[in-house]
This record gives sequence, structure tokens and C-alpha cells, in this order.
Amino acid sequence: MFMRVLILFLSALLFCGCCANRNYNVVLLGDIHYDAPKYHDKNYPAFKPKVPYGVGTKNKDGIFSWRNHSLWVTESCANTNHNIPLNAKMWEKYLPQLLDNAAECARNNKAEYAFQLGDMIHGDCGTVKLHQANLRDALNEMDKRFDCPVLTVVGNHDPRGVAGMEAWNGVMPTYLKNIVKDYSGKTGNYYLCIGKDLFYFHDVMNPDLDYMEKVFKANPDSRYTFFVSHVPLIPTDKNSLFEILTDDFDRLFTLLESRNAIVLSGHTHYISCTEYKNSKTGHRINQFILNSTVRRPQKQLAFKPGTDLLKNQFKKGYLKHRKLWEKYFNGNIRTPLFTNGSGYALLRVSDKGVFLDYRNLTQKEYHTYQLR
Repeated sequence: MFMRVLILFLSALLFCGCCANRNYNVVLLGDIHYDAPKYHDKNYPAFKPKVPYGVGTKNKDGIFSWRNHSLWVTESCANTNHNIPLNAKMWEKYLPQLLDNAAECARNNKAEYAFQLGDMIHGDCGTVKLHQANLRDALNEMDKRFDCPVLTVVGNHDPRGVAGMEAWNGVMPTYLKNIVKDYSGKTGNYYLCIGKDLFYFHDVMNPDLDYMEKVFKANPDSRYTFFVSHVPLIPTDKNSLFEILTDDFDRLFTLLESRNAIVLSGHTHYISCTEYKNSKTGHRINQFILNSTVRRPQKQLAFKPGTDLLKNQFKKGYLKHRKLWEKYFNGNIRTPLFTNGSGYALLRVSDKGVFLDYRNLTQKEYHTYQLR
């Protein structure tokens, strides 16, 4: 009897240990901009007043903050009218195959989740009804392919346009509640734990650092901390310095640096790996940027496993916000990958590290990168 109890006790310990610190896979998808002319009101009026790109409410560092949703309801319709046929064409020719490949990868590798990294739709639909239909149909495109649960993070396009935020609030909270146990149901800020690993999903349009800090404190012993954000944390080109994730970037960066976070993001429509290491403290942040759009097939299907786009990205003349660059990034970042591309990735997590297998749509072989 004693031996039987002992065996059960040891088995329970082993089982708990495996659950707490186990191996698993997650499939990643970047921007997909699900779109078609039927999701846009033909009488959608031009936005007024017109606000130039990057002009709006500034954060405490004097830089445009993504939380200023007014930018996205005041931008000219010209950009969206130009992109609708491009989005529709890539969904006719390329994106179904990309999603099918990603779903097959998820099945073959027994992925626990698929994460879509924001801009699941294009937005600018013009009415709540059309915008909600666009969101629901995009989710259906994912759910009908993937056997595992699909989660998404808020991008700048997902709630973009007249009544866009109202439409998002009418669809996405209900969807997320069915998957995420501790979803608050208020915004796109939520978290997920897989074993002892923490995945924090950052709502770029409604950041909540108080909530983020609370989640971090409630999970002090995470093996890995993943920060899932549509817009990247670490700038990789001259435009990135205009795109700050919150009004208090210093607080956000400090929170993530203290956790040696791994950032998963999209938005830029290229593929990139960036390594940050604080030369004084040794803290580090690894960032991977993924793209799944194919608006420019000649470029975006031409993946090169190197840094073919990186040359002269940070010329002195481009750094309008040089103080921010000098404070956080100068001398502390390395970019081993920066290229055009359109594909999906398999995130492999274990005690041995965090590995990412990237596959471009037109290539059979994987390119593997170690994030931690």
C-alpha cells in the first residue's frame, strides 16, 4: 500500500512538473488584411478634417502615440480605396494557400494555438454592420482551417474607421471569452498562460499598463514572458520611431526589459529579428516581426534569410527623435534578419529555448531562428 501511494505521489509530481514547464508549439500569422469590396459602404464619405499621417496627440516624449484613435477616423479615404482591390486580389490568389499551409503546420506539429498578430481585417468599412461582418468572416476564415484555438491581437486597422471601435467591441470580446479563461472583456488587453509561460496581448489602441503590471506581478516566476503586440516595440527602420505603443514608453520598456521579454509583432509588412541587450544590466529583449500580406508579390514573395533591406535604415538625417534612440537603443540592438517576405512561423518553446521556424509562401524549407 505504501509503495502504491508513493508511486502515485511521484507520478503526480512528475505530471505537475510537465504541466508547469513543458514543451509546446504555437503557429504565428502576421497581418492578413481580410477584405473585399462588399465590406465597404459605397457612400462612405471622405473623412474630415484630414489629419496628416503621424500628426495627433503626442505622448510624454513628444512622439505620436498609437492610442490616438482619432488619426484612424480622420485619414483620407484615398489610401483605403487604393488598398481594397489589392487586399481582395491577395485573398483570391495567395492568402487562402498561406492559411492552409499554416493550418497544416499546426496539425502536423500539434500546435496548441494559432496567434494572428493584428490587422486581421483592413477596416474603414463605413458602418457598424459591415465592419462586424468583416470581423466575423475573417474569424471564420481562420476557424474553419485551424483545429486549434485562434487568438488575435488588436491592430491599428482592426477597429479603424467610423464606428470601428464599436464594431470591434461588439464582436471580439465574445469570441475571446470563449478561448481565454481570464479575459476581462473590456479591451484587447489580455493574457494567456501556457504552463509557466506568460503571453501578454497588448491592445495598441487602448494600452493599459496598470493591468499589464498587475498581470506581471501575478505571474512572477514565468519561464518566458511573451509580449504580443501588433506594432513592434524595438524600432527596425526609420519609420518605427514614429510608432510608440503607449503614452509612457519608459514604463512599458522597463516592464518588458525586467522580464527579458520576447516580442511577437506584425504591422511593418516585412520579416525581421532584432536582439536587444542592455550593456549595463545584461537584460535583453528579443523581437520577431512577421508579415503575411502579399500586396506586392514581386517583393513580398522574395524572402532572403539575411539583412537585404537593412542598409542605411538609420541614417542620421532620419532620426527626428534621436533622444529616444540614444536613450534606449543606440549600441544595444542587433538585427540578424530584415527582409521582404510573406509567410507563417512555428514557435517552438521548451527548456532548451525558444525557436522559430519561418516558412515563406513560395519556399518549402524552413529558416530557423533562436529567440531565447
